[in-house]
Amino acid sequence: MYGGKIRVNPFSHWINTKNTEIYFGEGKHFSFGSGFFTIPKIEYQNSSGTQVDDLSRSLLNFDVTFHYKNLSIQSEFFKFDGVVKDFSANQKTLGKSDGFYFHGEYVFDNFYYISPFFRIESWDKFKNVDNYDLNSQILGVNWYLKGNQIRLGLMYQRDNFDSEIYESNGRGEVFDRVEHLKLYSMWHY
Repeated sequence: MYGGKIRVNPFSHWINTKNTEIYFGEGKHFSFGSGFFTIPKIEYQNSSGTQVDDLSRSLLNFDVTFHYKNLSIQSEFFKFDGVVKDFSANQKTLGKSDGFYFHGEYVFDNFYYISPFFRIESWDKFKNVDNYDLNSQILGVNWYLKGNQIRLGLMYQRDNFDSEIYESNGRGEVFDRVEHLKLYSMWHY
């Protein structure tokens, strides 16, 4: 894989000195960046192992990050090229894909570092054909017990699927909307 990313801090007193998801009520920053990554050749076999094929892929992205004391906002737009519509098909159809997310979080630094957040995601998984969209809405709360090293969280997520990518539960049933309630912990050392 080859690629690179450029980040710009346009305001001299709003410089991001370290990349992190949350800033615990301290400082301020604003930055934006753009990157391009490519894999010139990927070889793969079909599911029966009888045919070897290859393709190339690329990713272009643009992101914006902002935080002012307790509030953090970030967003990213991405564009893929070299997406395979269906790996199980005999004839592979290549196309493009794009999407974005928008995430906001507010940390209560005077109340146990409890931090409510929301996230909106949209992904058109195959641009060349209609009905390949996935849209998600997420509401949750994080509890930062030891800075960015230990986090507990609870979130509700609703995913809406277009007709070409309905979600299956493995028992033959398909859904155009799936709702999740997730309890999670993250440990970084």
